Amino acid sequence: LLDSVANLVEKPFAVLGSFSKEFLELPDEVLITSMKNHQKYFYTTDKNNQMRNYFIGVSNTEPKDDTIRYGYEKVLKARLSDAVFFFENDKKVLLENRVEQLRDVVYQEKLGTSYEKMERFYKIASYLSGQLASDRIENTQRVAYLCKGDLMTEVIYEFPELQGIMGREYARAQGEIEVICKGIYEHYLPRFAGDELPETNEGCFVSIADKIDTICGCFAVGLIPTGNNDPYALRRNAIGILNIIRNKNFRLSLRRLIDYSLEVLSEKISFNTKEVSEQVYDFILSRLKNILHEEGIPGDVFDAVSGYDDIISLQSAASAITGVKDGEDFEVIATSYKRINNILKKAGWQRTDYDISLFQYDFESKLDAAIKEKESRINVFINNEEYKPAIDELLGLRRVVDDFFDNVMVMDKDEKIKNNRLSLLNSLKSVFDIVADLSRVKNA
Repeated sequence: LLDSVANLVEKPFAVLGSFSKEFLELPDEVLITSMKNHQKYFYTTDKNNQMRNYFIGVSNTEPKDDTIRYGYEKVLKARLSDAVFFFENDKKVLLENRVEQLRDVVYQEKLGTSYEKMERFYKIASYLSGQLASDRIENTQRVAYLCKGDLMTEVIYEFPELQGIMGREYARAQGEIEVICKGIYEHYLPRFAGDELPETNEGCFVSIADKIDTICGCFAVGLIPTGNNDPYALRRNAIGILNIIRNKNFRLSLRRLIDYSLEVLSEKISFNTKEVSEQVYDFILSRLKNILHEEGIPGDVFDAVSGYDDIISLQSAASAITGVKDGEDFEVIATSYKRINNILKKAGWQRTDYDISLFQYDFESKLDAAIKEKESRINVFINNEEYKPAIDELLGLRRVVDDFFDNVMVMDKDEKIKNNRLSLLNSLKSVFDIVADLSRVKNA
């Protein structure tokens, strides 16, 4: 606001005005929006951060008398009087009845009405609650059902930027428990970069559900962002989903969330489910890649762990690899992995079963023993989400792998020996793959 006012006036003069204390009965956000957004006035609070019935306007001409102040007060009084009228009228109608009015509001031509959208994210929010906090399902469903009701109120028609905020206030007025009221407000969060995130699980579940339904719906009907064209704010919605999941440490399968959302959507429209699922997954994952890159995770490391479907696991594994990727042991072992991968690809080999009786060298037996030992230990570490120790186990394979390649010819003339060694290498590759796809790390 200060920047806006500074650009509007050449020679500013502050004017202190006031309004009736009766208007303080309005929600603070209505008062602030009326003064700050609409009139470019600075609102005032007391030492306890409570709203006061004073404001500061900025005039471009020096006041000679009270004319400017009276003008400021007159305009604000009219706006606040309207707000009081709308607010009192709105409270006469229950949010449930407002929700029913959404049946007549088109959300998007192909995706149906706002009521149908609510029905979809109601199911998705219920699914999330069932996965993450089954004791919150009833409250989550109540939030999901009521959260769009304020769109049909008079205050929101006049102050559209107060969506969610007024829903919270109307829910309080009709006696809903506080977690429901708070969840209604929180389901819009985050609204922009750096905005606050939902605190309640109910608010988180409905926020994620609403956003993932928007993304899936738009992709299903071909409304995919291109360049700067993103009318449904799909990028912002994807980042919002990721930030909520990371902030609350929610453990869930991103793919299953997307697939369930598309399953719900398929009851309304027809589309290529598999294709849209991949598009949405890649779209959200690319946002996560950008977020983690800003936090110091290289793109190639992200690609190496992109097989993790759980976002918390993915970022933990990425952090662990980033911490060791510049070390000599990691570079050597990653190079060996790429060599193994290339040999297997060239041979078109996919089997992992081998016969130890066909081993001709002690180096094969040592590699076999190392594979079995490391596989067991790495699985334990990964299951316990201890990624650094798991990577250390991989690094511990350096000597035995080097010895194998230095002393054993994989592509032996004897077909059985060759195939047995290919299977041995594929088993070794499978151990690496438990942690990450090291072929995608660029420094090796």
